[in-house]
Amino acid sequence: MNLSPLLLILVMSFSLSGCLSGVKDTGKEAVISYTIGKNNKADKVNLPHLGEVTQISVGDSLIHSYKVEETKGIKLSDKININGRYNGFVQNYTIHPGEFKIYGSGLDGIYYIRNNSVSQWVSASGHAGTYDGGVVISPNKSKGDSLFFISTKTIVEPIGKKIKYEKITIKNKVPNDFRRELIYVGKSGSSIQLEYREFNKDYIRPAFNQTITYDISSDKKIGYKGAIFEIIDASNTGLKYKVLKYLN
Repeated sequence: MNLSPLLLILVMSFSLSGCLSGVKDTGKEAVISYTIGKNNKADKVNLPHLGEVTQISVGDSLIHSYKVEETKGIKLSDKININGRYNGFVQNYTIHPGEFKIYGSGLDGIYYIRNNSVSQWVSASGHAGTYDGGVVISPNKSKGDSLFFISTKTIVEPIGKKIKYEKITIKNKVPNDFRRELIYVGKSGSSIQLEYREFNKDYIRPAFNQTITYDISSDKKIGYKGAIFEIIDASNTGLKYKVLKYLN
């Protein structure tokens, strides 16, 4: 049967459409439990350190705090190249080296991911792109590990071998949902002014703003909401001080 030129073009376009859109599900959909990825430890960090001499400018906060989240992960030292196929066309994948945090677990193994960690090239269209993904480490020592894409939740290609990796703990700085600041406003005579502010998810809470004035002519130690500071030097350009105790 002879196809008309128009019909032939439509058939070819339909056949290639999967390759033109980048990542496609060439494997099976992953069934993932995220319990293992939620066992992260988060520690609060307060700065400056207690007793440390610190100098700030007018408008800066005397205190800072954030959380450091610890997540289990793996480190790949070498890139991994994989040759796969989709609709008969070659697709080349590269998993780039780096640190991959734990994402979840399933029957196929433990999933480790990193943003922009997987490159893909499709021979049919010449399409190339970089995607969020990682690897699935199989618990079966005789079974190879696999490539995984986050966007499609799919095990895309078997790597065909056990990959080499190092187990690590990944530390990430994460902002506090609730944040407090104590801003140095300046000096007038023998007094200094501080402004207290509260934030909830980066939105200021105006009802809790408060300006406090301290006379430091006779006592260099000041306190507010449980925090204690020792003032070493103050001017209308900056403040030198020590933190003796953090905010409650």
